[in-house]
Amino acid sequence: MMNLGYSLLSEGNTEEALTIAKEFSNFDDEGYFPSRTLLYRCMLDLQMYDEILETLESDPLESVVGEHSRVISLIETGADDAEIRDSLNYAISLDPDVPFFVLNIWDFPESDEEIDEDMEDTINYATYLAEPWCISDKRLAVLSAPTFLLGYLTNRLDDEKEISALKESYENTGVLSDVEKAKSKIAEMEADNKDPEEVDAVALGETASIIEKMLSL
Repeated sequence: MMNLGYSLLSEGNTEEALTIAKEFSNFDDEGYFPSRTLLYRCMLDLQMYDEILETLESDPLESVVGEHSRVISLIETGADDAEIRDSLNYAISLDPDVPFFVLNIWDFPESDEEIDEDMEDTINYATYLAEPWCISDKRLAVLSAPTFLLGYLTNRLDDEKEISALKESYENTGVLSDVEKAKSKIAEMEADNKDPEEVDAVALGETASIIEKMLSL
């Protein structure tokens, strides 16, 4: 179903793909099929932002693409900035690796054979979200700030020039000391072999706090 849906999207048959996704998601209340991934991507393409927010409120299951669609819909409907940031933080928490592919910080695998089994879902989500997120500078700005900070705190970045530029920007905005304290905290957790999901949760909390401080300075 997903291959058919993505093919229809690629061919510009978004409304047909949406119909298929709705049919599957209507009876898929256990999340056995990735129908919601296609459903919310189709709604994004059709700019159905109010409908996305309404659908999410009645959806019995949360999904990575659904929560990212919520963020984009909040941006496009003029929601409060704090609500957008909170929503984004939650969306990222469901799969913290997704935005690194979306923003091309990490390269997508060139073939299916290169996709690690543990990363298959992440790659799938990122594939469906890359175009909607990157469609405007406004959306990119919202996603980029927490992603790059999270990447620095958790060593998901490996470009030294990129890291140097980030540290310079954090120093210019007066939060470098906060960033380095948070990074040390995360490093201690990793040294203590804390669960990676717990480490990411703490890193996302630190990311949210630091970004709030940056915006208030």
